[in-house]
Amino acid sequence: MAQQVYNVGVDGTNNIVSVLNPLAVVDYTLYMNNQADALEYTNSADAASVANYLNGLNLNMSFVVLGPHPKPR
Repeated sequence: MAQQVYNVGVDGTNNIVSVLNPLAVVDYTLYMNNQADALEYTNSADAASVANYLNGLNLNMSFVVLGPHPKPR
């Protein structure tokens, strides 16, 4: 079985965070098809801490934890 990972996504979209500084997002489907890189977390607490950090920046976007799901190969 593939390693399970969590990601931080933009709520209401199909985008997940790829880079934190500067913030950049990629399409979730591209990530799952191994066509784009995104930040991966081994547990939901780590992902939640990043989501909470981003939500505190007032970026006019809400960030949520996505997962667990299989890590793209």
